[in-house]
Amino acid sequence: MENENHGKNELVKQQERMAAMKREEFYRRKQAEAKAEIDRKIAEEEAVIRQKEQEVMQMEMLEMELIKKL
Repeated sequence: MENENHGKNELVKQQERMAAMKREEFYRRKQAEAKAEIDRKIAEEEAVIRQKEQEVMQMEMLEMELIKKL
């Protein structure tokens, strides 16, 4: 009887440890996914900024050429 209870207690503890490990893995995966999404958005924003800077430089060069022609 005591052995049976001990076995059941060990089984419950093992199941609790497995559940805790699964929760931790779930949270780690969610954090990694969130970080990847944030990194992707930052990269997109940086690309837009670079494009706008390039457009501004081209407009400034055109403006300088037009001023020279005056």
